[in-house]
Amino acid sequence: MLYAEVAVDALILEPKTYTYSIPKDMNISVGQMVQVPLRNKFVDGIVTEVKDSVDLSYIKPIYKCDDIGALLNSHQIYLARWISDYYFTSFYTCLVLMIPPGFSNRSQQYLQAHESSTNDMPEDLFKALGKKLKFKGNIDQLKKLLSKDSVIILNKLIKSKNITVEWDWVNKTTMLDDLRVQRLSEAVDVNPVIDKTKFRPKNIYTDDFILTDYQHKAVQKLSEEIKSNKFSVNLLHGITGSGKTEVYLRCIEECLNLNKRVLFLIPEISLIDQVIKELEMRFPGKITYFHSSMKAREHRKVWWDIHANKFEVVVGPRSALFTPIDNIGLIIIDEEHEWNYKQEEPNPRYNARSVAMIKAENLNATVLLGSATPDLITYHRAKVMGSINMHELPYRISDKSMNRSSYSWSDNLADVEVVDMKEELQNGNTSIFSTSLLDNINQTAYRDEQIILLVNRRGTSVSLRCQHCSEIVSCSSCNAVLTYHSSIEKLICHLCNRKYNTNYKCSKCESSDIKMLGFGTQRVVSEIKEHFPDLLVSRWDRDISQENRHDPEVLRDFSNGNAQILVGTQMVAKGLNIPNVTLVGIVLADIGLFIPDYRSSEKIFQLIYQVVGRSGRGEKPGKGIVQTYFPDNYVIDLASKQDFSSFYEVEAKFRQIHNLPPYSRIVKLVYSHFDPQRAQKEAERMKRELMQIRSKWDYWYIDISGPVPSFYNKLRGKYRWQIILRGPNPRDIINRVKISDNWIIDVDPLSFN
Repeated sequence: MLYAEVAVDALILEPKTYTYSIPKDMNISVGQMVQVPLRNKFVDGIVTEVKDSVDLSYIKPIYKCDDIGALLNSHQIYLARWISDYYFTSFYTCLVLMIPPGFSNRSQQYLQAHESSTNDMPEDLFKALGKKLKFKGNIDQLKKLLSKDSVIILNKLIKSKNITVEWDWVNKTTMLDDLRVQRLSEAVDVNPVIDKTKFRPKNIYTDDFILTDYQHKAVQKLSEEIKSNKFSVNLLHGITGSGKTEVYLRCIEECLNLNKRVLFLIPEISLIDQVIKELEMRFPGKITYFHSSMKAREHRKVWWDIHANKFEVVVGPRSALFTPIDNIGLIIIDEEHEWNYKQEEPNPRYNARSVAMIKAENLNATVLLGSATPDLITYHRAKVMGSINMHELPYRISDKSMNRSSYSWSDNLADVEVVDMKEELQNGNTSIFSTSLLDNINQTAYRDEQIILLVNRRGTSVSLRCQHCSEIVSCSSCNAVLTYHSSIEKLICHLCNRKYNTNYKCSKCESSDIKMLGFGTQRVVSEIKEHFPDLLVSRWDRDISQENRHDPEVLRDFSNGNAQILVGTQMVAKGLNIPNVTLVGIVLADIGLFIPDYRSSEKIFQLIYQVVGRSGRGEKPGKGIVQTYFPDNYVIDLASKQDFSSFYEVEAKFRQIHNLPPYSRIVKLVYSHFDPQRAQKEAERMKRELMQIRSKWDYWYIDISGPVPSFYNKLRGKYRWQIILRGPNPRDIINRVKISDNWIIDVDPLSFN
């Protein structure tokens, strides 16, 4: 008799798996999906181990196995177990990250009637079962369709086994069809994603690129790391426009020459076009991409193609980390500082950077992190601790043509002007644009060059205020400030996405006299068109991106020169490389600067530095204009000077004094409930339990602060309270306390909010 350890689809942290016997007529493999009995029902599960003996007296058998066979290998199971342990999430939930799209939550109960039972069957029951005498759904769902008398008859038929309750997988035929198509296509060397898009390059790369001394040194050392077949983490710290991409390409080439594969992570789906074009030019036919916004059939097809080792390089956002790419030699994480690499919800709340390091360590692969403004924790580990190898690119590169034979390089970053908006007001300028910004837009457009304007808010106005009682209009479900969107004439909560009509009345005094305050991307577009009616202006924010699912046309049009001004939110700061952009304006740099969170300064510094770095990336010099009401603030000052080193020194001292990362680790516990008093009482109860455990086990090195209401104290109708654990390893306490499913455990959160 053989036995299987199965991770089951249930909100269970411990035990990680349950033991089941394997029926003799079943061929079960590690990594295969099964259905197993659990608490009077059948649930999905994934086999994580097969063994020939167990120390248990009564063991239930596996009910059914998936005909497709093993979906996961031992490396993936190891990684899922680490994620489960580190982020306090059920093992099954972590395994599901790695199976083909659409393969989870597939167990479905159905009722099957025997033909002999139809004689005495009431009409409504017969109609519900249909011609095949089969009802897809559970008993309770069927009973809702029946009369009281029919329910009594149904219960009798089930008791007599004339109607049986069975389980199967949803979309079983579709999944098997996908697998058959995939196996048929393995003999054909076609990339279904790349071939049908615009990624094929007009010019194929020829090897006449000459590296700068700094690039050459970085490539040489990184190549040695890749060849060693040993795990290492490397930081490529280069200013904007310093040629980090060329270093990536040389490292990929080195990896492919060793018959190893590459995983290339990017922070935004919208950057895929740009990255794929670069890679296809260098490595035609060897690239694919993978992300959650792909159409379902295409999504599954690409997953199976990667599983079949049809591609050498896989590009994508954090979800691409879990594709079945085999024989990895290099994992690149571009713009590694970006917060998008951290999954905020749902579970597991993982950081792709941390998970990538564990994946690489298990595979003896090299990790390459790249950024002009690295996460302060990453930079500290490289500069101070030495656990990460640092490679510097301190100068910008100027490229004259696609196939260039030489590089010219300098330290000439974009020239940045800081405009004090208080002085603009004193001089009578009440516009959201300073005189200098308008003048520079006019001059840049006259030279047929392009402009990017950053607005750290989408929508038309940031908030609305009642003119009668001064109440700020907020969401009834979240207490978050509503934003007006003129394009759809709705008020929208950016936390829960609830929409309100514009004929909104004040919830406090019921007045209809509501005034708009502040501005978002839509208002900036409207006002810039008033100043420059002859210029083509495009908008790129989350609203536009969601409408287009994948790389919006607006970005492609701007890259091709079809628009002169691009107005966007933080998305415009993420890795765009458009040589004709010579002016970047930050309409208000102060937004987010004073949020009560220890990382707000770092986030705003990175945003300003990165977006200014989009200017002057070609032969033409670039300029940045930073509008602010706080020109003397150290974040604004150092970001405008593009001085990362000085910012790190200032910020590191502050964090060391207050025992904040990188000098400690943090776990955030959040409790939510519709009843505000119950939420508070449960948070206070948890605090007492944590304090008792700290005292009992001498965890005095762990600081426990709170409970306090969360920054967004009401979200989707629930009131939220949080507790912060801080110390060398606050997970020590979490391992000793039983925490209900209503609590969120956020390990290494990016903010306290």
